[in-house]
Amino acid sequence: MKKKKKILVLAPNFPMFDRNSGDLRLYKILEILSKEFEITYCVRDRYADSDKYRDKLEKLNIIIEKDGAYRAGIKKLLRRKKYDMVFFEFYYSAINLIEKIRILNSRCIIVVDSVDVHFYRFRLKYELSKEHNDFKSYSETKKQEIEIYSKADAVITVTKEDANEIIKENKNKS
Repeated sequence: MKKKKKILVLAPNFPMFDRNSGDLRLYKILEILSKEFEITYCVRDRYADSDKYRDKLEKLNIIIEKDGAYRAGIKKLLRRKKYDMVFFEFYYSAINLIEKIRILNSRCIIVVDSVDVHFYRFRLKYELSKEHNDFKSYSETKKQEIEIYSKADAVITVTKEDANEIIKENKNKS
């Protein structure tokens, strides 16, 4: 029997697939990947009513890290097991972690699921409002988001428009 490749998923919470389309999308991605890969799921925050969502992942044979593992340190997770891929849900899940992962496991593929390109949404808001605070949110988010995407090996977007915005801003950065 062929040994399954290992994926570590780092996300803000368990996918609450019956509450929003983004979480349903993540759940479906995990459902597909779990057929071919050994997946370990690690949440940053655990909401009070998240047990049923954790249970659904466990039924897919996804390994759930103990509460607090995300905050206790990715180092421990990466030292305990060599992952072939680290999958971040949202760019902000990867802040301060990509460099650590590259040092601890240089062969690991890093994937960031944008879910929604935040800076693009903030830019559209600023274009409507012309408010200084909206421009500031757009500028700061764009800088941080593009920096994370440029450090990843792959970025997943929901739409081609989102992908084009990232490509355009990444070219502007160079």
